[in-house]
Amino acid sequence: NCNLPDNCKIEVDYGTFYNDLVEFSRRAKNSHGVFWAYAQTMEYLAGHSYCPAALEAYLRLEIFSALAFGAQGIVYWTYLQRENSESEVFLSALIDRHGNKTPGWYFAQRVNAEVKKYSDVFVNSQLITHWHVGVDYSRTQIFPVSRFVQVSVPEGAEGCLVSLMKNGEHNYIIIVSHDVVNYQTVTMTFATDVSVKFLTPTKSGGNGDYGFSNPLVPVTRELIPGGYIIIEYKIK
Repeated sequence: NCNLPDNCKIEVDYGTFYNDLVEFSRRAKNSHGVFWAYAQTMEYLAGHSYCPAALEAYLRLEIFSALAFGAQGIVYWTYLQRENSESEVFLSALIDRHGNKTPGWYFAQRVNAEVKKYSDVFVNSQLITHWHVGVDYSRTQIFPVSRFVQVSVPEGAEGCLVSLMKNGEHNYIIIVSHDVVNYQTVTMTFATDVSVKFLTPTKSGGNGDYGFSNPLVPVTRELIPGGYIIIEYKIK
């Protein structure tokens, strides 16, 4: 949401967002089912609440955070701009009322391509554990709870979500930025008996690592706003 009295400063309801993902993931696991997550793509005004048009950073945070909790499907709300009602004014969506693609459509197209690129990681994946570094928005433990990796951000940074996932015989570390506005530096320190392969490129448009390695020193990467890092790891 945007805070209208505060020059439309972006406000993200992190608490509700992450706690809902925790609950949906828990219910799916307990029922031996799956869950799908919604991504907000409708720009609308309801009373004094204004929800802005979707940007790439917003979509990446929403979608890859959901995937990092084990979501098996993503639904956009909505692709097509709705008609206004007495209480809500729908200003834009991925496709306008005349069938034209908006900038958000192209943002979604790019993020969809990224999701497809990493489908082998997320399809049929299972969440093992998660935690938050920096600001703990889901009221879970703020310090790393895995011996395989420790993640840190500079003091005062919004931080990131970290989740450990398993897919068949493959183990993954997913790091997703909390911040949809600023770049963040993330430092990862791996256990000595763990070898890692970065699946996400260090620069946009590149490829990830080609093989596994055992870093002897901490590894630093820069997260773009709403960005993510995907790492496969093996235990020796």
